[in-house]
Amino acid sequence: MEEIYLDFDETLHPRLLQDDSSNTTTTTTLTDTEIIWTSLVTYGSIFAALFIVFLIARPRYPRVYNLKKSFPALHAPIADNAFGSLSWIWKVFSIDYEDISEQCGMDAVTTIKILEMGVKLSLVGVFNSAFLAPVYALLGNVVGQSDPVKGVSLSNLEPGHGAAIAT
Repeated sequence: MEEIYLDFDETLHPRLLQDDSSNTTTTTTLTDTEIIWTSLVTYGSIFAALFIVFLIARPRYPRVYNLKKSFPALHAPIADNAFGSLSWIWKVFSIDYEDISEQCGMDAVTTIKILEMGVKLSLVGVFNSAFLAPVYALLGNVVGQSDPVKGVSLSNLEPGHGAAIAT
C-alpha cells in the first residue's frame, strides 16, 4: 500500500490574508469605518431582501408558516389569528405564556423564553457599546488617527491602560 503525504509549503501557496511583498500589483487597504459600512450594507441588504420575501411568502403559503392552523390534527385556537403583514411583529408579544403552554406545549414556551433571553443579552451588548465608546474616545490616544472607528474602539487605548478595566 502506498502512503500519500500532503505538503503544505507556504512558499508555494501563500495564505490569502498574508502580506505578499513580492506582489507588484497595488492593493487598496480599507479603513475600519469602511469595513463596518461595507458589512452593514451587505448584510443589511441581504436581511431586507429575505425579510421582504418572507412578507410576500407568508400569506401565500400558510401551510408552511402556520402549521397549527393548516392541519386539523395540530389545530390550536391561538393560531387562528395570523395578524397583518407587519403587525405580527409586536402583536405576538401580547399572547400569554399560559395560552402558549396549553395549546402549543411547554417546548414552545421554553423556545420563546430562550429567544427573549437572547434579545435581552444583545441589548446588554448594545448598552455596553454605547457606554464604552465615550470611555475609549476620551481616555484613549486620539492623536494622529484618521479613522473615527479606531477613536472609539479598544484599539485606541494603550496596552495596560486603566480604562481597559471598563471592558
